[in-house]
Amino acid sequence: MFLEDVKRVRFVLIIRGKFAFFAKNWWSLSNFKQIHLLEEY
Repeated sequence: MFLEDVKRVRFVLIIRGKFAFFAKNWWSLSNFKQIHLLEEY
């Protein structure tokens, strides 16, 4: 039972970490695109 809880928590942490990493990358990428668009005009 305890081992299953540990696996579940680890899985959730990995998913959350990947989501946070993806969100941060997407945010910086969208910021870069906005700056690039502002420089074009």
